[in-house]
Amino acid sequence: MIDIRKIARKNRETFYNYSTDVETPLFWNRTLKIVFSLLLVIFFHNLSNGLINVILAVYAILVGFSFNILFYLITLNRSTKLDPNTSLEQKNRAEKIDKLAEELFHNVSYFNVISIFVIVVSLSFFIFGSKNPDFVAWLDVDMFSKYEPYIQKTMPAFKYIYVFLFYSLVVESIYTFLRIVGRVIFLFDEKIDMR
Repeated sequence: MIDIRKIARKNRETFYNYSTDVETPLFWNRTLKIVFSLLLVIFFHNLSNGLINVILAVYAILVGFSFNILFYLITLNRSTKLDPNTSLEQKNRAEKIDKLAEELFHNVSYFNVISIFVIVVSLSFFIFGSKNPDFVAWLDVDMFSKYEPYIQKTMPAFKYIYVFLFYSLVVESIYTFLRIVGRVIFLFDEKIDMR
């Protein structure tokens, strides 16, 4: 069973200063993502079928690609080959590189979870926007008719909450993807320097 909280926690543990191992505070990081998502809601609150189709296509490709990366990271031999005469500093550096490679697994797992949420929210756009007569008839039962004025008043708020959720997930996934790319480049630079 997938434990989403554990995946998120393991991803959070990868936010630290590589040189000092001091945890990085995420307050400004999260605030900027929320503000950016709110700005997207303000300026682009009308989601279109075209945008949702593009998001679904891009994320379907990214999720498939990142699942391949996960399997590669699982099979990756993390033990760095060191000469017996290697200095203690080089051994510590090799251990940090191995730890970084392991952390990338958690980062990619987190990206996959967020991307799947983006896909589910995108698909729900089509489900709730469908004009299926059976679904509409089910909603038109007498039980809901007395609540119709309240439903009509709250629908715009739900729409903005939905759009905010959509943009928040997209922003989080893009940020995570760019962070993974940066960490992979750093990992390869460190591995090259070890030679």
